Amino acid sequence: SAFSFMHANLLLLLFNLLPVLPLDGGRMLQAILSRFFRRKPVSNALLILGNVIALSLIGLSVYGAVQGQYQFAPAFAGLYVLYGCGMENRCSAYHYYTSLISRRSRPLAHPLPVQQLAVSAKTPLENMLPRLKANHYHQFSVLHDDGMALLGSLNEAEYCALLMENSFLTFADALHHINKQRSK
Repeated sequence: SAFSFMHANLLLLLFNLLPVLPLDGGRMLQAILSRFFRRKPVSNALLILGNVIALSLIGLSVYGAVQGQYQFAPAFAGLYVLYGCGMENRCSAYHYYTSLISRRSRPLAHPLPVQQLAVSAKTPLENMLPRLKANHYHQFSVLHDDGMALLGSLNEAEYCALLMENSFLTFADALHHINKQRSK
């Protein structure tokens, strides 16, 4: 009975260390690889690896059933990993936003350098995500469509908050929303 308990916990530990998102093994591998490569390709590669491992686990269970050995645990584990990869893929933007916001609360020895970005009023908020740099504070200057007149500006915190509410907003819509909040 104690042996069964230890065996079950060991299996859970090994399962959790699989290099797939959102399991701990995937998070550790993502943290290591993100030091050397950009975050998005690393996440995409881990999601593909997760789907391959999930389908392999399901295939292993089906193969066992064809052979007369009915072990459904690998199939359920594979379904869980498949579901987890799908949720991770849908929530990847949310994780990125929260990492942007959380780094602002970490104490830094030196202030963050400011990256000033000029954007057209018609640009959707989500289109600027690839231009954001790690360990920089972002300030957005919103320009009229002709590029000559400054309509207003957004700071990074305002940008992230609006992006999480509705990523399809344009910068003109965002300025309108922020100006309403500032006037209250």
